[in-house]
Amino acid sequence: IRAKGCSPERKDLVGCRSARVQRRSANVCVMLRNLIIITALVAAMYAPAAQASGPISSMLAFASQSERFTAGEARRSREDGETIPARRARAIVRDMYPNGDILDVELVGGREPRFIVKVMVDNGRRIDVVLDARTGRVLSRG
Repeated sequence: IRAKGCSPERKDLVGCRSARVQRRSANVCVMLRNLIIITALVAAMYAPAAQASGPISSMLAFASQSERFTAGEARRSREDGETIPARRARAIVRDMYPNGDILDVELVGGREPRFIVKVMVDNGRRIDVVLDARTGRVLSRG
């Protein structure tokens, strides 16, 4: 059975589709293109919010991989007296949240080195506490 408008020599299915099938294929392509565009726009709108929220977001946003201290760099910084030990940063945050679980303590460099301490509090929320790595002063909670 041939569709209308197909000549007998056209035996391939791609070249021999009815006008209705061709319209449906075009509509599906347009819908997929629109879906991809909408998905990209939604992802672009919500990506900054998903990265971090609250006042701490500006501090964490520029903590790129290159600014993070390696274990050796953190040790040298502590031994040279440039930063407080990570244990002290952990103790400061533990005093602030005695029932919280400290998940991670990270030393981040840049112009002003700081500790980012991740804490899981009672209600299941994760809080990032930012401390000045030189003095131990709390810069931000959130």
